[in-house]
Amino acid sequence: LLAPRRGGLAPRQARGRHGQRTGSSVLVNVVAIILIGAVVRTVFLPKSLRYDESSTYMNYASQSLCDVLSDYAAPNNHIFHTVLVHFSTSTFGIYPWTLRLPAYFAGILVIAATFAVGRRYYGVRVGLIAAAIAAASSWLIEYSVYARGYSMITLDFLILLLLAGSLVHRQTTLRWLLFALFSALG
Repeated sequence: LLAPRRGGLAPRQARGRHGQRTGSSVLVNVVAIILIGAVVRTVFLPKSLRYDESSTYMNYASQSLCDVLSDYAAPNNHIFHTVLVHFSTSTFGIYPWTLRLPAYFAGILVIAATFAVGRRYYGVRVGLIAAAIAAASSWLIEYSVYARGYSMITLDFLILLLLAGSLVHRQTTLRWLLFALFSALG
């Protein structure tokens, strides 16, 4: 599926002014890309709620936590997302932005996870380009400001790619448990 770069999976660092390897310039670029992605997503956060978002809150997230965890009457209910919406609205009140807060933060983390996956499998440049595309992708922006579980599923998938890469090199019980956990959350 993903062919690793020649020379293994270790990430290459950007070259500094005198040829030395420097991770600080990469970090600055990643943080800038993530901040730009967060700002773009924040602009769309207060949009009016759609039917699916309202339905998710009314039918699931507004119920007791026990009901939230045990009601999977429709496969369109993303339970982990619904639990987070339940806590978000219980803590901050019922507003469009509080319903969207879990998806919003997951959408921002998708940018960072996209960088991590790109860097792990193909190098720093690919990671930076992939993160920039994720930050500007209209679909990923939409998922980040839509009170549904799509951005969380995307994040889970990216985390699973990272865990799968680490499991290839070293299988531990903890890594397998994390892999199982993120598979279930997705």
